[in-house]
Amino acid sequence: MKKLIPLILLIVLALTGCFPSYYADVDNTPDPNLPAPQSIEELYSLYNTVERDMSKAELDELYGEPTPSEYAGEIMFYKYFNETKSAGVAVYFSEDNKVTGKTLFYNTKSNLVPFSNRYIYEKIQEVKPDMTIDDAIEVMDGAIPLEISCTYGKDGPESSKNIYYWCNEDGSIFRIDTNNGIIENCVRYE
Repeated sequence: MKKLIPLILLIVLALTGCFPSYYADVDNTPDPNLPAPQSIEELYSLYNTVERDMSKAELDELYGEPTPSEYAGEIMFYKYFNETKSAGVAVYFSEDNKVTGKTLFYNTKSNLVPFSNRYIYEKIQEVKPDMTIDDAIEVMDGAIPLEISCTYGKDGPESSKNIYYWCNEDGSIFRIDTNNGIIENCVRYE
C-alpha cells in the first residue's frame, strides 16, 4: 500500500500537468516574509549561475548549505539564497545530484514588477502556442520577459522547458511556457 500511494500521486500530477520534471514548479518558491530584491542583478544573482549538470556539491560550495523543500517526506528541491535572502534559486537535482532544473526565487510576484517589461493586453492576444519565444518577443515590441524557470531536457545541451513572465503594475502576469523555444502554453493571471 505504501508503494501504491506515491504511484497514484505521480499519475495524478502527470495528468494535471503538475509533474515536477515537466516544468519546475514556480508556486513553491516565493516567501512574502523575506525582503525584496533591489535590482535585477540581485534578483538573478544565483539563478544565472546555476547551469545544467552542475553538481550539488559545487552549488553547496558556492552558496552554502541549502534549504530542502519536502513533499510527503521526499526532498523535491533545494533553495539557495543570497546573503539577504531577497532572491535565490530553487534547484532540482537528478538521482546522481546533477542539476536538472531551476526556478527563480523571487519573494513575491509583486516584487518582480520593477524588473519586468510590461505587456499590452491587445498584444498578448496575438501570442499563440507553436510560436517561438523570439516571435512572442517581436509581437511584444521587443519587450523581453523574465525567465522564471528552466527544466533541462535530455535531448541535448540546447533542450529545455522554460517559463517566462511579463508583469504589469496592477499585479497581472502574462506567462508563457516553452519547450525548446516553442510556446506550448500562454496564460494571463490577474
